[in-house]
Amino acid sequence: MSEQLTLPTMYEDIRRELKSSGESYIAKLMEFVKPVESAESELSEVAMQMRQGSGRVVFLLGEPGSGKSTFIESLTWRQHLPFSNLEEIDCESMTEDVMDQLLKRINHIAETDKPRSKSDRFTAVTVNYMENLKGIKDKNIKSFFRSLNGILRKSPLLIVWPVTSERDADEMMSHAKEISNTMFYKDKEIIRFEGPEKESYEEIAKSTISVLNNGLTIEDFNLTNADLESSKERLSRDGRFRDNIRGYMESIKNKWRERNDVIKRLRSEVPNPTEVWFVISYPKAEDVVSRFARRGDKVDSAWKAFHDKLWEYIPNSQRDADWTPKRLQLAIGGTLTTRMMYLTTNSLVSSAAAFMKKSHLNLDEEIDQSRWFKPSAAEEYVSTTPVVRQLKKEPSPPGKRKGGPTARAREQAEPAYEKIVEWVSGSGNDRHVNRAVACAIERSLPDDFSIVAEQEHPWIPNITPDVTAKTPYGKTICIELYYTKRYQPNVVAGYVLDKLDTYMSQIESYVGSSGKQADMGI
Repeated sequence: MSEQLTLPTMYEDIRRELKSSGESYIAKLMEFVKPVESAESELSEVAMQMRQGSGRVVFLLGEPGSGKSTFIESLTWRQHLPFSNLEEIDCESMTEDVMDQLLKRINHIAETDKPRSKSDRFTAVTVNYMENLKGIKDKNIKSFFRSLNGILRKSPLLIVWPVTSERDADEMMSHAKEISNTMFYKDKEIIRFEGPEKESYEEIAKSTISVLNNGLTIEDFNLTNADLESSKERLSRDGRFRDNIRGYMESIKNKWRERNDVIKRLRSEVPNPTEVWFVISYPKAEDVVSRFARRGDKVDSAWKAFHDKLWEYIPNSQRDADWTPKRLQLAIGGTLTTRMMYLTTNSLVSSAAAFMKKSHLNLDEEIDQSRWFKPSAAEEYVSTTPVVRQLKKEPSPPGKRKGGPTARAREQAEPAYEKIVEWVSGSGNDRHVNRAVACAIERSLPDDFSIVAEQEHPWIPNITPDVTAKTPYGKTICIELYYTKRYQPNVVAGYVLDKLDTYMSQIESYVGSSGKQADMGI
């Protein structure tokens, strides 16, 4: 099952989530908050008028969920803006005589700010959770603005007052202007805020998910770029969510819940979890695999195929009719788990030399090291491969394989590898090589693993993996070995997609017999 997605959609929840992580709050916020340059420009223009030493009031008008609070918090780290710090006033926590308490809080900030009042950078003050003055007596409102005017004449504070209703903003501005016009900058009394550009929604979603989920990507949650794009396209006509950044995030979280529910239902229909590992074996296999699968020290996500990298080879091709983004994601991290990794050429060659009959394939002329014909050599090489490490739930070392004896062994194996590929291509049957590799893998694992070659899958009809590993932790691993001299990425992608289509078609048939085809997007 995919990870539990942390994606708060309220400003307060984001703050709580980030501050509880122990990381620098502002540093984390900077990683996913997208600047809104139009609003920044207008606030900066207002601030320029404060160089004479007096403060201003600005009403920031935007609908709920447009990102006003996050935007205001971003002002202090945008270095080109003239704001050095932000003071937040929480009016919701004020119980009695709110206007008086608010005034005292602003006055305290002004007094504290005096040593810095002659600088070219200013303190911004945001008045939170007071979007109108309903229920407050007119005399109290006038008294508040009269006193506020006096404070701002002496203190260059920028009061940013978030509101959601233009009528409420007009009423507050009208009350203030009865006292003085100097609290405002002409034609900038109300700044309309629409939030980040819609074109940036997908980028914001990806960054937010990564920051709030310890670096995980959307694919770790069985989401795709297509999901992010379609959610944005449907936002304006989907009455469940507001057409703004909060509504977009809520739609993404809803998409994740729906996808998770589908996967749960599908997995309840199958006997046990199945993974498909595509294992590429040729001299440059590691370089090619790195394009399609992730590395890392987290075993659960290691070598998992990248949806978007494989998807690049589907549109405008003959595979277009077979694959949708959702179906590919179910193949990679839903119904199945798909991984791509490599098998070093020396591991393959030593396995073939040790466990294949010479009557099938004689490698005497290509191998000049007698020890390679011994099972112990094959076990030694195979035991350090990503395949065996992953089966044993051991992380593979980060980074690319280095030089030294291992690199020389790979080079020495190339002539024999070439002969194996030619023999497989000529005979059209790789079962003997598959069985040899299975023998080497089996010797490299504890006795509670079951490794077999060329055996039908226990429940997926018409599927016979090259090698099947039944693990002590309840998973069935189907290992598909790919022997080729065609090293281009598109060849590898084509092989994986075509093979995966066969797997998915058979699973769809199996699940479809119980009436669940609609869940698989068929």
